[in-house]
Amino acid sequence: MNVGAGDYRGTVLVNRPRDCLNTEDAPHLEALGRLLNASWPTLITFTPEAIGLAALPNTKFDFLQSIQSLTDAGLMSYEALVVGSEQGPRVVDAALTARGRLIFRSPA
Repeated sequence: MNVGAGDYRGTVLVNRPRDCLNTEDAPHLEALGRLLNASWPTLITFTPEAIGLAALPNTKFDFLQSIQSLTDAGLMSYEALVVGSEQGPRVVDAALTARGRLIFRSPA
């Protein structure tokens, strides 16, 4: 079926993070989304500490899983993902995509 511009029949609109993400696999997704939304349109560099993962036993794994979940869902983009450095993992120049801004927008 060829859908023309503006023809959205059968399209499911998602407007909540839990509808498009498995928050059980990456529990800090909403915190990360709120952080990115609050900084929009400025690009930010952040670490696990910025989203409350510093004290957890699987900090690096949970951080990478959160980043992967948001990018796989098309909600976030970034310039670089740094792993294996002495300072620990970090995401460089991250921002929400248009879809991410819609999902994580502040309630009106």
